[in-house]
Amino acid sequence: MYSLIIIDDEVEIRDGLARFFDWENLGFSVNFTFESPSEALDYMERHHVDVALTDVRMPSMSGLEFARQVRELSLDTRIVFLSGYREFDFIKKAMEYRAVDYLLKPATAKEIDRVFFGIRREMDEEKAKLEGVSPLTSEDRQTLKFKELKHYVEENYATTSLEDAADFIKMNPYYLSRYFKKMAGVGFSDYLLALRMEKAQHLILKVGLSISQIGKIVGYSNPNNFSRAFKRYFGTPPGSYTHEE
Repeated sequence: MYSLIIIDDEVEIRDGLARFFDWENLGFSVNFTFESPSEALDYMERHHVDVALTDVRMPSMSGLEFARQVRELSLDTRIVFLSGYREFDFIKKAMEYRAVDYLLKPATAKEIDRVFFGIRREMDEEKAKLEGVSPLTSEDRQTLKFKELKHYVEENYATTSLEDAADFIKMNPYYLSRYFKKMAGVGFSDYLLALRMEKAQHLILKVGLSISQIGKIVGYSNPNNFSRAFKRYFGTPPGSYTHEE
């Protein structure tokens, strides 16, 4: 079973989607439903989520902003949007954030089947590739390729993403996510987070910069996202540190 979360500020919609569709037959298990994208992001930083089904228009944070933050965190979660509008600008922006599909409200069982059967088929194929014969021809070449990938990530930790790394190494992003974990023993997003947090801690202790400036240096455009990630990683907010004289 692949994990699925549902995000919608309307309780009737999210509960209806969770309860009244045969997700198990589609190959998915609804782990949680969330009223706000920020709650979903908190959960996704601690738990792997294969697919997020999210409304576009919500009061606290739009679905597009949610997708942007998912990509900023380099999570490999596939995103499906729920929209009441067939808007060209929205669809264009959604594709920039690597949304895999979108459903128009009210979504029918037939449409949900079409979208999620397609997603499951793609994920099954990626899983088969990972568990089958490696696209690299030998263990030595695989190790060399991974060292090259690690070096790229370490040199570009502040600006890179899962998609950028996949483009660099010439792999599908979803395959790369599983390949990286197989080789490193830790997920890509966790590895990238560790690089950013260790660098941020060093800057806080050694350099007289503001928390917002340090957040931008290590790849966080939103200072609140940086502070939240820092506190979760170290157990204390960045503002509690003082730099050395």
